[in-house]
Amino acid sequence: MKQLKKYPIHQCALYKCRSKKKLASLLKTDLKNLKRLSKSIEKEYYTFNKKRQITAPKKELKAIQKRVLSLLNKIEKPDWVISSTKEKSYLDNAHYHMGAQYVCTTDIRSFYNNCSRDRVYQFFAKKLLTSPDVAKLLSDITTLKYIPTGSPSSQILAYFAYEEMFINMFNVSQKFNCKMTLYVDDLTFSKDSSFNYQNLINHIDIEARKFDHSLKYKKTNYKSAKKGAKITGVILKNYELKIPNSLRISILKDFENIKNNQKLKHQVMSLKGKINAARLIEPNHFNGTNSYVKNL
Repeated sequence: MKQLKKYPIHQCALYKCRSKKKLASLLKTDLKNLKRLSKSIEKEYYTFNKKRQITAPKKELKAIQKRVLSLLNKIEKPDWVISSTKEKSYLDNAHYHMGAQYVCTTDIRSFYNNCSRDRVYQFFAKKLLTSPDVAKLLSDITTLKYIPTGSPSSQILAYFAYEEMFINMFNVSQKFNCKMTLYVDDLTFSKDSSFNYQNLINHIDIEARKFDHSLKYKKTNYKSAKKGAKITGVILKNYELKIPNSLRISILKDFENIKNNQKLKHQVMSLKGKINAARLIEPNHFNGTNSYVKNL
């Protein structure tokens, strides 16, 4: 995949934007439209997914948020920031820790819901040095009282709005001689020898609480790579990336159902997605299953 060229923040097109008219032009729309959307912003979203409620923008607002993402994507970030980085995926997150002997994973509690609109405003006003009215309008079209979970611009805004917090966490990891990666709200720490992960996590939580966040202690895991450590849905074991057993079992179960009833179109699509996900991790797996499903 071709790498997107990154630039210092002062080279971002939004840097020192002091005109709402110029902002509209950068977002490939007009000012009247931006103002209309900002005034009715709560009506411009819909929610879905009962288990984990997603708040997503409607078509018109989504297109504008994609443009915000496109502009912010060009700003350089540390290499340990995996999420909100166009050419990186959850696989890169696991791959970053290849060679480690011990892995600790944790995540931030209700991350997006606790990402405040004000922090986003401060990013636009103090980091991108936009005028207050431009910062307000940008905040209006990218947030509610919090950062919405299903917005195209949410991942990158959540990072930049809380960049200081994440850099503080990274600095803590360095004191423990650990590698660290960030994938949305998932934090992964690794080292080529055992380490006091509880002490590390306590220090990371202290940094999170300075910014009104906290860690999910119950979701914290510490594993030896020899036994297999799960990192964002991928198993790191003996210097290799492996398909999780849960995904293997799910594929085999769905495959048996489909063999008995090929009319299960929705399940066929779901199975294709699972097989693709598995083969991204281990390319030579499920060859026969993949061929069978492709012919349905």
